[in-house]
Amino acid sequence: MIKVYSVGAGLGDCFFIEIANEKMSNVIMVDGRKGILGGVDTHQLILNYIDRYKKIDYLIVTHIDFDHIQGVIETMKEKKDKFEDTIVIYNHVTKSIVNFSQARDFEKMILDNAVIHSGRKDYTLYSNSLVHILSNQKRQKFDVSIKQRNYAYLTLLHPDKAGIRDVYRDYLNKTIDGKPDSELVNKNSIAFLLEYENKTLLFTGDGYFNQLEIKLNHLKKFNDKKIDLIKIPHHGSTHNNIGIVSYAKKHSCETFIVTGEKAWTQKRHPSEKLLKSFVAEFGKKLKIYTYVDISEYEDVIHYPISCRADEVKF
Repeated sequence: MIKVYSVGAGLGDCFFIEIANEKMSNVIMVDGRKGILGGVDTHQLILNYIDRYKKIDYLIVTHIDFDHIQGVIETMKEKKDKFEDTIVIYNHVTKSIVNFSQARDFEKMILDNAVIHSGRKDYTLYSNSLVHILSNQKRQKFDVSIKQRNYAYLTLLHPDKAGIRDVYRDYLNKTIDGKPDSELVNKNSIAFLLEYENKTLLFTGDGYFNQLEIKLNHLKKFNDKKIDLIKIPHHGSTHNNIGIVSYAKKHSCETFIVTGEKAWTQKRHPSEKLLKSFVAEFGKKLKIYTYVDISEYEDVIHYPISCRADEVKF
């Protein structure tokens, strides 16, 4: 069983992924933003979800933008006990130099945790009897369908060591008050694939889909595999989603999650152009889990395309 809860606020991501079998369960937390969503304090909502669980088994911080990391920092301050044994998947940017306050604060908080980056070749030491973590290189050679019913496979697709170094060098070249290259940070946010019980979920951070597609195309026995859910990159911006519609069609994926401002006034997140492409390709089969109010668009096409964003079951 897999359940996905989306509790992000506005232009911010936060997901809880529950994975369970008859014997055990794991909880993966992905990102977190502190903010207000439709009058609801999203930080309090995150705390409410945290209280459901005895602990967080894996914490994935895709990148250091405010809308992905600030809620994690605040949550860890208030619920430290939930993260004592958490394995953190995160790409350091300030190891030897302090030049960005949020990254600095977060990296101090995880000093006592096991922390792994997305550029390793092997993650055996960080896997357990339910969740097996795979590198991109290993997934290129390993057919997960052989044991897919026994384990959940979490493949860290992106970025590789070169991408991690690019972000780190950007920070080394800046003063304490310097700002990160947001384009570079987004491009190298962590993307991962979750495969369990013949279900496949793709989480993309704020990355560039055309870059992820290249890596996905090299995975063993994946080119004809159905994808059950894609988290649309960067709140549905056109620039970050080149090729996503045709790729989704190829893999029979008709279900998506996208975050964005609740009031869809500027029509930028998700972009109207991208939304039209999805509707043209999938029609009534399309499901978009979102808090963004796109009812105006649904009135035009005469059938619902959006669903409640707080729970997706598989």
